[in-house]
Amino acid sequence: MAHSIGKTIAELRKAKGWTQVELAEKLGVSDKAVSKWESEGGFPEITQLPVLASIFGVTIDYLMTGKKEELVISLDDMDAKKRLLYLIQKDDVENFIKYKCNDIRIVDSIERGLRKIVISEIIKNQSIKIFNACCDSKNYFVTTMANTAREAIEPFIDELVKLACLAGNVSFLSWIDFRSLLVVDNKALNVTNPLSILFSYEMKKNSAISIKRSTLAFIFTDNRVSDGIIRYICSYDKFNRNTARYNTSAANFGGMESASISYMALDVVKLLYQTKRFELLKEYLKLLSEELDDFNAFLREVGSHTVLKSRGEYFTHNGWGYERIVGKAVVFSKEFIYDIAYNDDKAWVDTFVQHNKKVAFMNIRDFKVYCPSEKELVEIYEKVAKEKRISAIKNDTSISEHERRCKLACEKALSLADAIVADDYDAFVLLDESERNKIDPEYLSKNCVQDVRFYIYAVNVSDNTEYLNQGLKNILENYPERYDIQDVLLSAGAIIDGNVAMTNILKQNVLILNKQVVVENSNIEVNESVTKQELLDKVAGNQLQYVIINATIQMERKLKVHIVEQIDLADMIDKALNMGLIDSFNCKLLHKLRMARNSIMHAGNKSHYTADIVKMWVEAVYSIK
Repeated sequence: MAHSIGKTIAELRKAKGWTQVELAEKLGVSDKAVSKWESEGGFPEITQLPVLASIFGVTIDYLMTGKKEELVISLDDMDAKKRLLYLIQKDDVENFIKYKCNDIRIVDSIERGLRKIVISEIIKNQSIKIFNACCDSKNYFVTTMANTAREAIEPFIDELVKLACLAGNVSFLSWIDFRSLLVVDNKALNVTNPLSILFSYEMKKNSAISIKRSTLAFIFTDNRVSDGIIRYICSYDKFNRNTARYNTSAANFGGMESASISYMALDVVKLLYQTKRFELLKEYLKLLSEELDDFNAFLREVGSHTVLKSRGEYFTHNGWGYERIVGKAVVFSKEFIYDIAYNDDKAWVDTFVQHNKKVAFMNIRDFKVYCPSEKELVEIYEKVAKEKRISAIKNDTSISEHERRCKLACEKALSLADAIVADDYDAFVLLDESERNKIDPEYLSKNCVQDVRFYIYAVNVSDNTEYLNQGLKNILENYPERYDIQDVLLSAGAIIDGNVAMTNILKQNVLILNKQVVVENSNIEVNESVTKQELLDKVAGNQLQYVIINATIQMERKLKVHIVEQIDLADMIDKALNMGLIDSFNCKLLHKLRMARNSIMHAGNKSHYTADIVKMWVEAVYSIK
């Protein structure tokens, strides 16, 4: 693309904060001329270029080409520190080596602490060539990682690991013993030497720097990282039980048992699976299995007298007078196996379970390994299928919100609060009975629920007068015209602010406004041999009064089998509770059934119920032992 003088003038003018008029005045031209230049409708006279360059503080060449002149200074004329940083910025590895910048002694002689600045600049500029030169020189990075060198590298270890992987530098990864590093979520733990802190462990002098879990994930997911690096990480150093002793003074070091910390192998397995490197995963699991075989052989060799302790993935025993690490085992958690099952990947689920079973077979005391049975696996797949159904329901845009709630309720994935807030009684009755029975009138009225069936249900499962009173108060304040709801609460025993006289007046007004009449009950059929199923069928047919009368008869017959003394039905129900024939909740329901029967037979206070409530009463009757 050709350079635009006009655009360069416009950029320089704006950088100065000048208007076109102000620039024109400085040049002694019209503002139209400046506008013409900037819109590329013309060019400045050649005699104006030096003036423009002087005003803006740039060269004529910059106005003409847009290229900034670089200050040419001989490397020999630069001071050592400036030259070092300049070469890193340019990733000029030839001169970096020529001037011995990779010699750690030269760097130290320039300025104490410069090493950290240099490492930071290499990372910042992604100077891969210089990074590799430093590693290959056996000086800059690859030294005895003592004191100053360790202090310089540790703050940058995650970025250095990334750079090494992008550079394909296996030597650096090998030098820091990358495959034995600790993987952490929280670097604030300052875990710098997991094995030597937890154990007196001497794998390599340079071993021992932790990396973030996100760094390991970067290696497996960034497509710039070569297969060679991945394959190196997926190779495996077998554990050497002759070089490690447990450091009891650090037994509780920050997170040994924490899920936020783990050793490399487990994370490698997860990432191999997640990135679908299945062939490498098979090879890696084979190496883990071989290590288990070695450990098993050791256990057979030392005999049954060996007492092992679990230290995370490591096992120790004190057979030599002090506690020594004798092996380690990678096991897969229930959560990990569940995630694989969620992918419907049964072959890999079986692979990971079989690996766990191999560890469990070693029968190490106090070391728990998740080994699901066939039945448990079936349950896992059923749970996974349910979660997928729930997810599909939640994301289905073709159904109404009411349909969504009903479907979620059937999957036991709808809360009581969701049904109430939506004022969706049809979804509510699909909830589990134990969940529905947590309802109370006060909560209903506070959430402005208008479906009277909610209130009927609430007063039939709760005898809490305080809830009834508060519910009535809220209804009177928010829905004074809803006499149907008020009637439900009043007949259940609600009272207005403790004022019985006022409450009775309200009851009369409600009766008048509802234009209630006495129901003729003489035609209700009595069937003393009726069965539970027949009663439930009548409920389905909405013959509720028939069910109430006949269910009460069945209740009396069942109670009289256990209670022979002559007492009224209310006392019989209470005695049945004391005898353990019914629980407290069913006792409450049976009293509600008794009162509903009385209301029908004697045309007293109106009893409120729905088909769902009557069905609960029938179930309560047949719960009598």
